[in-house]
Amino acid sequence: AVIGALFHGSKIKWYFLTTGLLALLISFGKNFFLYEIFYEYFPYFNKFRVPAMFLILTQFSTAVLAGIGLDTASKWITSKQASDSLNKLAWVVGGSLFIIIGLKFMLAGDPDYGTRSHPTLNKLRADMLSRDMMKSIVFLFIGSGAFYMSRMGWIGGQSLAGIIITASVIDMGIVDRQIIEPDKKSYRQSTMTKKSVKSAYLSEDEVIRYLKQDTSNYRILPLGNLGNENRWSAFQIESVMGYHPAKIYRYNKVKDEVGWNSLGVLQMLNVKYIVTLEELPHPAFEKVFSGKLFHQGKFQKANVYQFKYALPRVFFAQNVEILMELNDQLDVLRKQGFNPLNTAVLEQHIGEMAYHPNADVEMMYWSPDKIEIQAEVPRDQLLVLSEIYYPEGWKITSHSNWEIHPVNTILRGVYIPSGNHRMIMEFIPYDIFYGSILTWSSTIIIIFLILSGMFNRRRNNADQ
Repeated sequence: AVIGALFHGSKIKWYFLTTGLLALLISFGKNFFLYEIFYEYFPYFNKFRVPAMFLILTQFSTAVLAGIGLDTASKWITSKQASDSLNKLAWVVGGSLFIIIGLKFMLAGDPDYGTRSHPTLNKLRADMLSRDMMKSIVFLFIGSGAFYMSRMGWIGGQSLAGIIITASVIDMGIVDRQIIEPDKKSYRQSTMTKKSVKSAYLSEDEVIRYLKQDTSNYRILPLGNLGNENRWSAFQIESVMGYHPAKIYRYNKVKDEVGWNSLGVLQMLNVKYIVTLEELPHPAFEKVFSGKLFHQGKFQKANVYQFKYALPRVFFAQNVEILMELNDQLDVLRKQGFNPLNTAVLEQHIGEMAYHPNADVEMMYWSPDKIEIQAEVPRDQLLVLSEIYYPEGWKITSHSNWEIHPVNTILRGVYIPSGNHRMIMEFIPYDIFYGSILTWSSTIIIIFLILSGMFNRRRNNADQ
């Protein structure tokens, strides 16, 4: 890569040099001022979670420059036109060796790893540095030795390329081995999962089978160690818990600042079952099943409790309270006596409503991007749908003049006029539409550029 960056004549090397260096500096995150500039002033840049992920651009750019450098050095050696080719290679090899040895001395002491510092881990880090430095020196001598043998005429150009490529594959194989199947003494887990564990993870156990017997629309609340479990989704069982790095702001705020102690919050979230590894002595919950649940790589005994006051996925609220501030809304949800049937919190006035006990509503169809609801209401009422409110994307396609409003901070509400209605709610986000246009447009442009380049090359060859 250094040879390609220093001695290749093509201008394209500057693109990869700039890309690789810029990505490297950005990957330093808060430890370098450049990241802060991008974070503060570039649109949507603050959506990236891990600055080190930018290193993939550095790695890609280095690989391209390495290919360019291999091509340049091979031409030097095989053509034998450049008398100073060995001098250039010697300078590159010597400079690389100097940097590696210099790093060895710089890190020979006891570097400060901050809060992650630990005597055992520090020793592992030092051993890894030493091994990688020795490995780098070995590969450096293999590469330089191959170039020297080619220059002396002992091997041909194809043999030279074969040695370099083989060394590169071995190098990548060593790194791959350290990531996929690290040594047990390294205190790092393998990224691979045994087939038996994967098979059990994706197979129904006793708890899963019991929950799937209930074909109605409902959600579960896993407690304790089951809280971050995402396995439920493999069986289309909806959970109000689980883990995802990109969290919905309002929902996460309710989860963290209100929690699940309020029975009213469980009601409005359509929670019907509690799954726990422990006993749950609470009068609002009835134990309905006990059986094996596959969790953390083994089968464990789990209990299923049914929530006696569970609400359906869609219902009508009797009263409406207008609160514009988010903290005021959370205060209502925190109240011990909060009941989503009695009170629905809106952010603005959406119309005059009067609850009627004979109003009837039923969910006829549900999917992640389309919901159909049949409602028969004698008076204008507020329908509450226990689905997450999104400011954009979801539309009522059956009634274009109806709007979706945020209810109880995180749910959807619709003002339903009196009458018999079949409401269809669909997810039609603009970003997917615009993304499709950009994707197809860029694909057409790339194809045009490729064909244009091929045509120009043929024309130039014909002129010669």
